[in-house]
Amino acid sequence: TNNVTESRWLFAGDNALSNIIFGDNFQMPKSVIMTYMFCNTPMTNLDLSFLLGSEEGTNIHFMFAGCHNLKTVDIKNIRHLNSSLWSLFDNCRYIESINLGGTQTLQDITKFTRMFADAALLNEGKCLIKCSLEAKNTILNASDTEMSMSKFEWNIIPATP
Repeated sequence: TNNVTESRWLFAGDNALSNIIFGDNFQMPKSVIMTYMFCNTPMTNLDLSFLLGSEEGTNIHFMFAGCHNLKTVDIKNIRHLNSSLWSLFDNCRYIESINLGGTQTLQDITKFTRMFADAALLNEGKCLIKCSLEAKNTILNASDTEMSMSKFEWNIIPATP
C-alpha cells in the first residue's frame, strides 16, 4: 500500500464490513484522496491511528458519512489535511469518541460544513473529542459549523511538532 495515491470509495457501501483490522504494512503514506472510504458501512470501531496520509495533503471529507453504527474512530496521525472536512461524521448517529490527535493542524481547513450533522450523541454533548487545543479552537471558530460544539466533552492533548 506504500504507492497507493487514491483510496476513494475503497470500502464504501460494504454492508458486511463491521470490523476491520489493518496489518502493519497498511499505511498509504502517499494517499491524497480518502473521501468516502468507509461511507455507509456498518463499522462500529475504527482505529486508523497508523494511517499517515500524504505529505502533499489528504482529502478525507465524507470518509465516515453514513456509518450509523460507528462508535469510536482514531485518525490522530493523518497529517496535512486539505481544506475540507465536509460531512466527515455526517449521520454517525452513535459516535462516542473521536481522536483527532495532537499532531494534526486544522488551521488550513476552510470547510467544516455538516462535519457532525445528524450525529445524535454529539448533538446531545455525549461524545468525547480528543485533540489539541489549536484543533479545538479552529473547529469552534469555524464560521460554517452549524451547531454549538462548545457543549461537547473535549480532552485536550499537547500538540506535538
